[in-house]
Amino acid sequence: MAQIEEGVSAIETSISKLEKTLHEFASMVDLLEKPSSKEEEDFETYACKAEAILSIAFDYVIVLQARHRAMSSCANSDSMTSPRQSTLNDSINQQVPNQ
Repeated sequence: MAQIEEGVSAIETSISKLEKTLHEFASMVDLLEKPSSKEEEDFETYACKAEAILSIAFDYVIVLQARHRAMSSCANSDSMTSPRQSTLNDSINQQVPNQ
């Protein structure tokens, strides 16, 4: 589960860096008095690619968080059922005579 948490953290860090870079690029283009068509095209291309990457990254974060919750839930469920199961086994063993 620690690996999932590390993966989510790494993806979130990458998302943050990409968003910051995209914002800086947009600010630079906005500062130009009259950006060339090439500069506008480059920005549009970069922005589209960045948005696609961000969408995929957000999807991965959601999937990883869901898996983490599921694994945590199973771990909690197992820890809660284990004592009951051993108590049940003890009760059965006490009732069954040794052969």
